[in-house]
Amino acid sequence: MAAHYRKHIAPIATFRDVRSQVGLLHRSGNRRIWGLGSEVVCRERPITAVETPNDEFAILEFLRENTRIPVQRGLHEWLDKESQVHFSLKTKIPGESLESLWPTLTWREKERMADETAKYLKELRGLTSNYYGRVKESGNVDTLMFNYPQPKPQGPFATQDELWNAMVATLKGQIPRKALSRLRAQMPECLPWTYTHGDLGFGNIIVRNGHVVGILDWEWSGYFPCWWEYVKFRAGLSIWIDREWWDLLEYRLEKHQDAYEFYDKFHSLVWKVESATRSIDPTKVKIGNAVLEELLEDENGVSLE
Repeated sequence: MAAHYRKHIAPIATFRDVRSQVGLLHRSGNRRIWGLGSEVVCRERPITAVETPNDEFAILEFLRENTRIPVQRGLHEWLDKESQVHFSLKTKIPGESLESLWPTLTWREKERMADETAKYLKELRGLTSNYYGRVKESGNVDTLMFNYPQPKPQGPFATQDELWNAMVATLKGQIPRKALSRLRAQMPECLPWTYTHGDLGFGNIIVRNGHVVGILDWEWSGYFPCWWEYVKFRAGLSIWIDREWWDLLEYRLEKHQDAYEFYDKFHSLVWKVESATRSIDPTKVKIGNAVLEELLEDENGVSLE
């Protein structure tokens, strides 16, 4: 009898027979994102002075309450005190990254992805604040706006002058006051401080059934100058992302050409300053020198130094 039952009982699967549903999805520097089955992701990152604040759950909740942008939902987070590693569990948005799908899409489909992304970003233009900073009123972290090779919170700031002074401080006193005064006069109005994503590479766009169903990676987001989304996308991401995606989305973003020109000059001065202490592309240093000379000339082209 026992032998008869054993013939009809399916063998119990062992751990060796079951493929693990925990896998590494992404790694960047000292951060990792793990897939836990099909519905949850886990991010781990060490707690150091150069990391962004652990307020992503507050950001996601803020976006869910104030926009229709499809974002993840925070589930649980904790700090492992022994290893000083922060873990966070979030829902996984079903779909595939636009980056992985890009080579398979038709041109019309690529345009649709840009249209839908720009439509969601337009919602952010309506989220404004009386301060420059993160949702929880701490300082923003952005390595491009300031001359920092590693993230370092700046702010919150109430006025444009406060932001400018913080930017100038990162130039280490190496730029003459006259040049800085002239560049400050070219700085466009920053207000209203406007909510900005700040990392619009197509790896952060999730697509399912031919439509954008999620936008990821909000850890760099916050209230920035009203022109920063455009300027950062144009100045900071053009060398890192696919040129087709860059062209399609840049065409659809709210334009701030004067802000881009201002920032381009500021960043050229950054390269000049940094060339004194580390190896910098000579072409960038040459451009920085030319910008400084321009800022130090009077209307007749005569140097004011």
